[in-house]
Amino acid sequence: MEYITAKRFKRDGVGGHFNIPYGTKLEKIDGTLWFGIRAVCKSQSAAAHEYFARNDDGNGLERYRLSHAIIKTLGGFNANPDRWAKIFEDNLAQKYRRTEHQDYWLWHDSFFNAPIDDLKYLAALVGVKGV
Repeated sequence: MEYITAKRFKRDGVGGHFNIPYGTKLEKIDGTLWFGIRAVCKSQSAAAHEYFARNDDGNGLERYRLSHAIIKTLGGFNANPDRWAKIFEDNLAQKYRRTEHQDYWLWHDSFFNAPIDDLKYLAALVGVKGV
């Protein structure tokens, strides 16, 4: 599966130090993102979610933009309780929630790999501008 660098990755990874420019494509093999012959990080890691996006459908940069805009728009729970209420009450959003945390919301890895239409729906639900 193909991933794309949506934000320059200039830091240490599994295979040493990296400087991977925006737009660079990586491969996911057995749950790990690879830059050439060097392992970068696990595909479900925080680093993967912060810097890379699934791109097998050619929509990786849009997927990254939408998922991160949703997170930014929601902000902390106390900052936007009305927006969070919409997420907690929405059936589609529940699909992307980590169920082991009942007291608060954590996005499941599937959120960062969601279809573009689902992300557009969630973005509109919480009021992301430009969707």
